[in-house]
Amino acid sequence: MHYLMFMERMLRQSYIEEPVRFLFSGTDRIVRRAVLQDIVKRCREKGEPLYIVDDTDSPSRDDYSVLESMGYRIKNGLSGKYCLFDPFRINSMTGTRRLRQLLEVFGYDEMRKAKLLAYFRFLQYLETLGGNTGSEVLSAEMLSEYGTYMAVEEKIQGLLDAGVINARQQISLISKYSEYSAAAADFEDILLLLLPFIRGEDIYASAAPDSAFLIPLGKLGRDEAVRKAVLELLQAGMEERGSEEAAVLVFDRGYGNRKSVSDFLESLPENMDVHVLSEDIFTLCNDSGRAGVLNRFTARVYSRHVDMDSCGKVEKEFGVIDVVHKTYTESYDRRLRANSPFDILFGKNKTDIYGYAAPREEPRYRKEMIARLEPGSGIISFMGQSSSFNV
Repeated sequence: MHYLMFMERMLRQSYIEEPVRFLFSGTDRIVRRAVLQDIVKRCREKGEPLYIVDDTDSPSRDDYSVLESMGYRIKNGLSGKYCLFDPFRINSMTGTRRLRQLLEVFGYDEMRKAKLLAYFRFLQYLETLGGNTGSEVLSAEMLSEYGTYMAVEEKIQGLLDAGVINARQQISLISKYSEYSAAAADFEDILLLLLPFIRGEDIYASAAPDSAFLIPLGKLGRDEAVRKAVLELLQAGMEERGSEEAAVLVFDRGYGNRKSVSDFLESLPENMDVHVLSEDIFTLCNDSGRAGVLNRFTARVYSRHVDMDSCGKVEKEFGVIDVVHKTYTESYDRRLRANSPFDILFGKNKTDIYGYAAPREEPRYRKEMIARLEPGSGIISFMGQSSSFNV
């Protein structure tokens, strides 16, 4: 039975419209492609633009060809042309929270966060004095105008010359900047690192139903700070624009440190249409964090796994069943009179006993069986039921 037939049967029996979020884990390329085709087809029918987080070292042309065959146009979201999110919108509690989360990625403690936020408020105040009605929103360009002490001094001197402030206020503003200058200097290096991701065309405003924005996370190497920052910006942008109108597709390489990816999956809104295709989802995070990731997916598809420990985790996920085994014993009569040639010839010297042993619990799918799954075959878990299948 194909896994789609199994899912349709379960949906008919339940009379409940269950949201379908796919998780595929395994090394079988045949099953992976079938699941990817179904994911992309569903997203295309719903008119959802796709945001693809590709955390593989060598992107699969086969995966991208599936997207293109369904009518999606792939755009590189890290090309420098698109803005994932502007983190300097700190005119609200939500904006402040997002900026604080981004600063935490780069190791800022609470004291440094407070000083930097105070510095941004100070710049906003200067812009307000200068007549900038959009001063409630900072920008990378605005921050660059205050990059040096001389530039800030010239800004304040301009306010004095225009009669906006007096000499006493000028001294007060310069003194205030001196208090924040250390925070400004530290942040300048981070700003240069973020610039390729925070300026350019709004990636969400240009998201047509046939758009597939690719975030090639694997191209960033093992720099966890940059990887986390990119995913933090992407998640904030999707939260800002609304999560009901788009879908997230994650390609996971299945090995190495991927904490940035697991944190990203856990932070996505509950109603987000998210799907994951992984070589081995069980190596994504530790046992305590794995439930938080797996519980996001209503349809979990597993094919052959290389690591036997991961096969054991798949076995454990599907639980156990009661199995009754038949028993058979032979009882021989060793007395001489019962072992005449005639009795031996016709089996009259023994008694056959057939029976059933008491039920005992055994794995529904043994890990040895999971490790030897044939190409094109797998196991699916959906709505509390499971089935093996062939595509």
